[in-house]
Amino acid sequence: MAKLLRSTTALVQLLPLVSTKLISTRPHQLSRSIGFGLTYLSLAVLAACGGGGAETGGESAGVSSAGVSASPEASSSPDQTALSARTTATATTKPTIVLGNLPTNPTTSTSASITYTASSGTVYCRLDSYLPIACPKPFVLGATTASALSVGSHKVDYFLDTGAGIDLANPTATYTWTIQSATAPAPAPAPAPATTTPTVTLSNLPSNHTTSTSASISNTTTSGKIYCRLDSYTPVA
Repeated sequence: MAKLLRSTTALVQLLPLVSTKLISTRPHQLSRSIGFGLTYLSLAVLAACGGGGAETGGESAGVSSAGVSASPEASSSPDQTALSARTTATATTKPTIVLGNLPTNPTTSTSASITYTASSGTVYCRLDSYLPIACPKPFVLGATTASALSVGSHKVDYFLDTGAGIDLANPTATYTWTIQSATAPAPAPAPAPATTTPTVTLSNLPSNHTTSTSASISNTTTSGKIYCRLDSYTPVA
């Protein structure tokens, strides 16, 4: 406002000078003098109006800036919105199934009673290649002799349905174990008793280097039947 007043005062002071200039100007210079005077007046008016406009514009900008700052929608850029969406997607927790009371691997037990805890949704389970069923808790396997699990490898798969169905190719949780035969190994054969070699004991033997032409030899044995022979004759009982 003060700037506008100063510009107006300058215009008033300039008017006598312009008038005097116009009166003293020769006819062929009159148009140029009028042009000079109008140009100067226009610049002064523009300077006055421009200053006021800047002040007014500044106030308007201040109001606008305050309005923007007060509006949550105006302060959100597309990049911020996209970042918020990505953050929300990352924060989403994937559903899980935690299995418990699992059979040891390997084992000789032909039964199992597996428990589970699911974060959300409906749980389905299956044994080996059977079709999935709505899973009981616990999932009891081989409860009777007739349903006992066979010797070999077995697997249980758990599926979690959160509303979109289940994917048989991608179970949420799985466990594999092996059942070994419970038959006791055959006992090792008892070691054979030590073998005793039968013996024959002779008595009443003739002395060596004797002049006797006869002999009567006795014998005893630990087992079996005795045969004897003289020189190269055939053995006799």
